[in-house]
Amino acid sequence: MKKPSRYAALANALLAASAPALAGGAFDGINASVGVGFDSLLTNSAETYPTYYGSSYGPDPSLTTQTEVGQSGSVGKVELGYSRALDGRFNLGVSVFGGFGNRHAGASSMGGVTLEQFALRPRWGVALEPGYYFGPTSLGYLKLGYASASGRMTLLGYDGKFEPTGGPLVGAGFKQMLTDRAYVGVEVYRVNYGKAAPFDPLFAEYRLTQSQIHTGLSLGYAFGGTPRAASSAGRVRSFDGFQVAMGLNALSASSLLEEDSSIYSRHMAQASTKPSISVGYSLSLPSAFNVTGSVFYAPGSVDAGRFSASNDYLSQVRMRSLVGVTADVGYPFTPGVLGYLKLGYAQASSDLNDQGVRTTFGKTSGPLYGFGFKSMLTSNMFVAVEVAQVDFGRKADQQAGDIAMKHRLNFGGVSLGYVFK
Repeated sequence: MKKPSRYAALANALLAASAPALAGGAFDGINASVGVGFDSLLTNSAETYPTYYGSSYGPDPSLTTQTEVGQSGSVGKVELGYSRALDGRFNLGVSVFGGFGNRHAGASSMGGVTLEQFALRPRWGVALEPGYYFGPTSLGYLKLGYASASGRMTLLGYDGKFEPTGGPLVGAGFKQMLTDRAYVGVEVYRVNYGKAAPFDPLFAEYRLTQSQIHTGLSLGYAFGGTPRAASSAGRVRSFDGFQVAMGLNALSASSLLEEDSSIYSRHMAQASTKPSISVGYSLSLPSAFNVTGSVFYAPGSVDAGRFSASNDYLSQVRMRSLVGVTADVGYPFTPGVLGYLKLGYAQASSDLNDQGVRTTFGKTSGPLYGFGFKSMLTSNMFVAVEVAQVDFGRKADQQAGDIAMKHRLNFGGVSLGYVFK
């Protein structure tokens, strides 16, 4: 009779040890949030003219031009979701959301008169959010789903409204409990919407393909989770020391191109996925806060707007040698999770390649601001999710000065880092 009692005691011990993992997660049940952030709305416009009026080579061929334009601006977002912790540290959530705010997706004007104006109105989205608990109150997740939007184009007085289109959504985020119910989150995602129906303003056919990059910060409330208030971690040193990190970012580079003393202007933009490298030093302060100083670099060039045509005409804006310095002011919500405000300064050079003629604008710079979370994976390795924006100053071309450029970068991503202790 002793053996069964020993087995029962062992089973009870195992159940007790596993109880915290199976007791439910801090975000379990229904949750709701409101957020603010930045949306980069981009338009790829393909324009087909049935007869190319400028041709002198036999039968007039059709001319197709392609323009990549866009703009970014501040937005708001509301979201309703449901979350459930799985065995161990894994979690599964679903959400439905909608946004409001910026609708501008590219434009051009001359002499103060709008030549063309593109708009994109994100309507709603649904997402599946497989996640991982880095701690009892800290949840990182992927965001995979579908979003719907409608577009509009105004061209020389002709107005075209496009039916709603939808497309896949891919992103990532991080949530951290502030109290036993309230939480803060940071999130980045990209949506590639489908092609809009053609629009024909009498003399040409337009086909639009639009996309969106969203970066934001949110405040939320979990209605049904297991109450686990995020306690102050005090003065912890998990992140102290030299750090090296490599990240992958969803990035939108937008450009305001102005010619002939601003008589002609065009809002251009392109989206891309770019790696980044950062090196820094982190130090815990006596007040429990943390300060991290770092230098980052994005190798290669970043496309920031394009215009091309079927007869090989090409105009491409690029940014190069993106480098910056940041000071991250953070607070440790737990010994292994650090939330931070990201402030800094970035610099890049830019040029315009127009039919083989390169116009350079030299180095331009501007302030950087954003938010992020870091969570330790091991005693030395960490993962970070952060979003940021850089507003660069206006620069005139270095040759004649009759062309000026102003850039903005909107980006967010995930990085893996190592702390040398």
